[in-house]
Amino acid sequence: MSKITLGSGTLHQYTPSGQDIQSGVHLNKLSDVTLTNVQNNQILKYDSTTSQFINTSTGAVTTLDSLSDVTITAVSDGQSLQYNSTTSQWENRDITANSIDGGTY
Repeated sequence: MSKITLGSGTLHQYTPSGQDIQSGVHLNKLSDVTLTNVQNNQILKYDSTTSQFINTSTGAVTTLDSLSDVTITAVSDGQSLQYNSTTSQWENRDITANSIDGGTY
């Protein structure tokens, strides 16, 4: 139930005919939000082609290999991520003397 105070100071109460803002508004009732098949761990992402916020699973990185500049192959204990300027990728590699200081002694 909502309350309105009139200019004369008299208090009146009314029950709105639609959804009362105090009891909640669902996102999908907003004109610029389109929700479909809502699932756990989704985010709202703006789609400029439709001018709508849409729910999607993309946007959350869950593994290093899902990043566009990382290549992970044959993982083993003790490896590190090292940048390969030839491929412009971060790659998993064993740590060696050569990888630390160029191997010059």
